[in-house]
Amino acid sequence: MKKEPYDSSTDKAKELTAKDFGDEYEVMAKPIREVHTFDDARKILEGMVGQPMTSRTRIIAMLSNNSIKKILSGPAVADSISRDAHLMAAANLDKLFTNAIEPWPFELSPAKNNENVKDVHRLYAPLEYEKR
Repeated sequence: MKKEPYDSSTDKAKELTAKDFGDEYEVMAKPIREVHTFDDARKILEGMVGQPMTSRTRIIAMLSNNSIKKILSGPAVADSISRDAHLMAAANLDKLFTNAIEPWPFELSPAKNNENVKDVHRLYAPLEYEKR
């Protein structure tokens, strides 16, 4: 399968539909946790540190404290549709990861140090927000 350009993941995400994740009973679209502050989201994420998570496409990952800082950083929030949507996604990260798929491989970014990087994985998962 041809690799997509490293910077095309946002555009590629717009191609996905709910059917790409399975039927409506398989798709985790409703959040199980609701938060309104960065501190609340941080506390929930800290409870996930070191716990293995497996995606639907069998990618295994563990959250680190460094990852939490990146997830709750200003640039990450700025890339989201809203602050509240971002906090909700962060608070439900374990469930989102469990339902995530990896439909395309992506190239490595030439602007980054890829010395010890074999592949980059971009995973996608649906999340209901404001009844959408």
